[in-house]
Amino acid sequence: MSGQSLIGEIFEPTKRGLAIGIFLAGTVLGPCIGPVIGGVIVTYRPWRVIFYLQAALVFAALVVAFFVIPTLRPRLRPTSTSHFLSVWDPRPLLRLFRFPNLCLIYLACGTQTFAQYTMITPVRYVMNPRFNLTSPLQSGLFFLAPGFGFVLGSCVGGKWADIVVKRYIKKRNGERIPEDRLKAGMFATLIGSPLGMLLYSWSIQNEVGGMPLPIIGMFISGLAQMAGMSAMNTYCTEIKPGHSVAILAGKYLVQNCLSAAASAVILPFINAIGVGWAGTVATGIILVGAAAVITTAYLGQRMRNAVEGKAEK
Repeated sequence: MSGQSLIGEIFEPTKRGLAIGIFLAGTVLGPCIGPVIGGVIVTYRPWRVIFYLQAALVFAALVVAFFVIPTLRPRLRPTSTSHFLSVWDPRPLLRLFRFPNLCLIYLACGTQTFAQYTMITPVRYVMNPRFNLTSPLQSGLFFLAPGFGFVLGSCVGGKWADIVVKRYIKKRNGERIPEDRLKAGMFATLIGSPLGMLLYSWSIQNEVGGMPLPIIGMFISGLAQMAGMSAMNTYCTEIKPGHSVAILAGKYLVQNCLSAAASAVILPFINAIGVGWAGTVATGIILVGAAAVITTAYLGQRMRNAVEGKAEK
């Protein structure tokens, strides 16, 4: 959250999307290479080595953060109990849910991550029987397809959003509206993400296309999901200057809850109705998020003005 907020303050609007896209690419490298490394470890070493590696990586990140990231603000010591308690006060975060445009973007981001975990959580359980895989390393390699899609989608989506913003600034004779950025992600969210999900799920269900078709579907889905998410994440840093950390916190609250829900329900769901229909349900949820993005892109400014106008009265 702090990283995206900081990037939003450093980079000008016409370069902000690519910068945040590159930042997000780093955060989604985990789903790309983590399962592969885990597959190698489980195949050749005791599974406990995974946790030793995780502990070492977290410690390395802590050291880098401590010595490399500069402290720009002076340290403030709490002067009273009320000051200390205010740090844990959830009301500033909850107040953001008054804005319909933010609620819609939270929903859209949540549906995209719901789709992500619907796709990647059951990979080993659906791929191993389909292709007679016996090694954790073999099934781990399937995560490279959506992972590369995530990384490429973050960067390409961020750059494309910047291009769209420039076009609308020129069209409006220099005026910039934050919602313009969302228009860059509408195609990916409405068409690309559902298409990838359906290709992936039904190619496995009907056993068509061999390995290439579900891999292509996973790549398309990952690419489209992060192309749309890149625009939405940047929008969250722009919509209320000075409040971007709180806005991003609200986004990740909704997003992570839906991610956890997807991880919890997808395997029982697949066992009940099959991979294809489970993917179809996930596609319907994606389309709900796409509708939220389109609504915010065209009506978000009006929603913001309505809420801010009431607050001023």
